[in-house]
Amino acid sequence: MIYALIFFVDSFVVAVVLTHLVIAFAKKYGIGLDEPDTIRKKHDRVIPRLGGLPVLLTMILGGIAIVVLRPSIVAEWAPIFVCSIL
Repeated sequence: MIYALIFFVDSFVVAVVLTHLVIAFAKKYGIGLDEPDTIRKKHDRVIPRLGGLPVLLTMILGGIAIVVLRPSIVAEWAPIFVCSIL
């Protein structure tokens, strides 16, 4: 049970930090930005669209944490991680 709590808290912190870093990176270098127009998009500022990248990186780091903390359950989690990455 304690491993699940550690895994959740670590993954949450990593996801929040990586999301802010990816947003700053996208805005700084102009990568993956969705610019507003008056026809369909009603937002008034540029929105970064790289939100899947922090999720993927968090899953990869979470998979590494599972391998390190509980190597006995890797066989159970392997199909989930492979399918999620694909």
